[in-house]
Amino acid sequence: MKRKDIDLLKDIAKVEPLTSRVVSRVPCLCIAVGHTGAGKSWKIVELIKRMQMERTITRLFIISPTAASNTIYKNIVREGDRVYDDLSPKIYASLEEIESVCKSEAYVYAHELKCAAAYLRYANGLPLDYPDTQLLEQIGWRQMIPKRPAFAVFADDCSHSALFSTSRKNPWSNFCLRCRHAGNGLGDSVFMVSQTMRSGVPKALRENATHFFYVGGSMNRKEVESMWETVSSFVSFDDFERKLRLFTLENHGYLFCDLIKKTLSNRY
Repeated sequence: MKRKDIDLLKDIAKVEPLTSRVVSRVPCLCIAVGHTGAGKSWKIVELIKRMQMERTITRLFIISPTAASNTIYKNIVREGDRVYDDLSPKIYASLEEIESVCKSEAYVYAHELKCAAAYLRYANGLPLDYPDTQLLEQIGWRQMIPKRPAFAVFADDCSHSALFSTSRKNPWSNFCLRCRHAGNGLGDSVFMVSQTMRSGVPKALRENATHFFYVGGSMNRKEVESMWETVSSFVSFDDFERKLRLFTLENHGYLFCDLIKKTLSNRY
């Protein structure tokens, strides 16, 4: 007898795009730009913490040469998260390690989905084939609730390092551009901090970012123009400059640009 298929969309968890109340798209490519001491890292840490609370980030990788001394990371580093503080060429091997970890957890999640589907067929009295029986024996014939992993990478204090090279062949740029396809398609969010836009953020990343933080004031006109280029498709230069100056008047003030919703605000 032909086995009746069950609508997995309706009955069990599936590999579906994550939705967040914090950012408009997950995975995201979020870049914070501002001078030293402006509070860029704090903004990203606050954002990551909120995403961890809603489980749109469950595994975090931090790349920072100040990881050992910067206490703000304690707010977001959890059991199983990884921190990399060596920005020598070895960091490129670390990027490969991050990709490997994401793939491994994605395989576990895929296995959990298969187990959940097998249990659902069993619980509904449907015929089971040999693979179903094997899966059910592995989980003791108990219900399996898949837990979707959600990955994120935070690169902080990496300015002037090989990681932020503007070369087109830079592995970091390629890593970021592939972020939506990491972990066998689950994707990983990427957060990075830079002191300047024009010289600190590769053009390919500026053009593919989903969100920007512009933190602090006292920016020269060329830098402001390079910032405006990222949002020029939906706001005039004069309007952008006015909001940038207004929202960054106070200490640690910021302008948040959502390139998915095409909005400028002083909150996210």
